[in-house]
Amino acid sequence: MKTTKRDKILSEYEVNGHGIITSPGKFEGEMLYMPYFYEMMLCGMDDAVVYDGRQLLYSVFEVFDEDLQLFPELEGRTEIRLAENDQGFIYETNLHNTVK
Repeated sequence: MKTTKRDKILSEYEVNGHGIITSPGKFEGEMLYMPYFYEMMLCGMDDAVVYDGRQLLYSVFEVFDEDLQLFPELEGRTEIRLAENDQGFIYETNLHNTVK
């Protein structure tokens, strides 16, 4: 059986029934798809980046069918905006702009 990125995330993090990561760490309190998009960001696969002067504010990812297949929680979403705070925690930002 082929292991998906979703399976890998579920094996590495504790996730509650609402799809929120409960394991302590940089993704705690975020949706289970955030490590997936964070990995893509590290590989330079973001669709856009938004800067405030020289500082990165957030990375933007379009939500494609393949993303929806892995993460049905993204249904109705057109994009994900991922940011990192000064303590290294990863979070989703500007949700009000990302729903169809």
